[in-house]
Amino acid sequence: MWLDVSAMAVLLTLGNLKFRHFEPQMPLWRRVLKVVLLLGLTAIVSFTSAERVSSSYSVWRCCP
Repeated sequence: MWLDVSAMAVLLTLGNLKFRHFEPQMPLWRRVLKVVLLLGLTAIVSFTSAERVSSSYSVWRCCP
């Protein structure tokens, strides 16, 4: 889960640095809010998906 969140944080940081000039009047609080919301969503999806994948993998490995 933390690998997914950190990879998303890096991508968001690079995206903000690269595309900031397209919307320079956007307030800093909106940029920070976007990052926080997207990282939270990534953590939730990663946690729930990893739980399903790991449980289905262990069932599959247990019963060939």
